[in-house]
Amino acid sequence: MTLPAGISPIILLAIVSILVVPHGIYLSSPEDVGYGMEGVRWFFTTSSAKVRSLATAIVAVPFWIWAVYKVVSAGAHDLGAVSFALVIASCTFVGCSDSPTSKVPAILLLVSNGLVSINYVYPYFIYDIPLTFQIYLAVGAIYWALVGVWNWKGQTQEVQEENTYTDISGDMA
Repeated sequence: MTLPAGISPIILLAIVSILVVPHGIYLSSPEDVGYGMEGVRWFFTTSSAKVRSLATAIVAVPFWIWAVYKVVSAGAHDLGAVSFALVIASCTFVGCSDSPTSKVPAILLLVSNGLVSINYVYPYFIYDIPLTFQIYLAVGAIYWALVGVWNWKGQTQEVQEENTYTDISGDMA
């Protein structure tokens, strides 16, 4: 049985996205949050830029593999092979960055997520595509735009925390 165009990648996106949340919580959440709603809230609102970039890379990898497979096996013109590779590379850059206040890795991640979103939108203007694939493209464009914003918020949150300092008396300045 073959699913209509776009349904398989929507299912993959949902499964990987759901599985990455407990992984992110397990890796670096405070011990008191656990896997319940408090842990999920921590993951989406307070987790570090490194945790967020790792989660983003985990979601991007299967889509990059899928795109590369389509290019290699069928000669398809799938820009996902490039745009998802850029997301993975920028996630690696964020993960390896020693400076939580450096905006360069976060900007690269934001731009690469934006490129993935654009990659999901452009087929609307070029091809005549089935409704189920149009739905997948819309979901993908919105998803990757939101992931870009989520990663950016993780970076700005770390910059704000880094800029809060303690003076000599111990009071927060």
